[in-house]
Amino acid sequence: MGGFAAINFSESLNAHKFIAISPQFSIDPTQMHPSDNRYRFEFSQIDYKYDFIASNKCISREGYIFYDDKHLDKFHAESILAKTKAEAIEVTYSDHPSAPMVNKTYGLKRILFEVATDTLNVTDIRQTIKSKTKESIEYLATHHHNTECISEIKRRAIDNDLNIHEVIYILNTAIKSEAEELTNIALFISSTCHQNTPKSDEIKRMRARILHKKNLHEAAFIELIGLQKQNHRIMKEILIECDDLDTLQRILDFNAVPHQLLTHSATSIKESKPIHSELIMDFVKSINERATLFRDLALQHEEKNIRKAYLLMKQANQIKPDGPFIRNKLSIYMKKLNLNN
Repeated sequence: MGGFAAINFSESLNAHKFIAISPQFSIDPTQMHPSDNRYRFEFSQIDYKYDFIASNKCISREGYIFYDDKHLDKFHAESILAKTKAEAIEVTYSDHPSAPMVNKTYGLKRILFEVATDTLNVTDIRQTIKSKTKESIEYLATHHHNTECISEIKRRAIDNDLNIHEVIYILNTAIKSEAEELTNIALFISSTCHQNTPKSDEIKRMRARILHKKNLHEAAFIELIGLQKQNHRIMKEILIECDDLDTLQRILDFNAVPHQLLTHSATSIKESKPIHSELIMDFVKSINERATLFRDLALQHEEKNIRKAYLLMKQANQIKPDGPFIRNKLSIYMKKLNLNN
């Protein structure tokens, strides 16, 4: 929300100019586009008093707004332009936020310098950004049906000449596209770049979506298992849409899906895929039986041999990690044995 703040408090600070990249007009839902759900929770948690742009307090303030005119940000930009004396600089295909594209095509430091020295020429910057955007991976990915564009993406992929933001843009485009060549390139370039990066979970989720779309359900599931926070929605989609029984069995054998989610998935395909549903329910039943066996053995030993009870209950928890009784008992045993989580 830095762009919003730069504009919103420009009057209070008597700012000479503001620079805002992909700014929002407001976080008040009544002032936003109906399809824009950003910051709804935050708005509900605060006493929102200082909506100066919407209340016409910034009507005389001057500045520059950079935004993607093909993104939802266009609505915010147009609303800001109507309530200020800002000039718009469209950065097509930059998505949200537009900062990486602006930096790549013109330079953020250059913009700051030119605004500070009052030498920024809006016509020149528009032309420069528009010209250099056609060389960007964002432009190439958007126009991937063009032979020259897809060839250039391939070249950069093979040369490993892509940054993490460009990889994510290609993945996002591939998810929405039916082009086989683009999805294959997306999987290739993301296969090694997502290790140990802040974006690793985001990349794995997108890879899982592409693999799922290509009916490579087991491979998609392996990507999801590696997430720090599992995506149950995609897991359920895979369980429901997987047609091959052998693949479904291998996915179940990973034992990585919460049992409640397995039950919901089996119930939802009970009529359309009765054999698949029965396979899932049999798996849940076998898991419950194995977990119950170790749980009961642990309970039998908890008075005489707390260490053995702990090891048995730990095994039960590994088999059924979403069992509340087992988790609670395991926690009690660990406290008695002075073990850390």
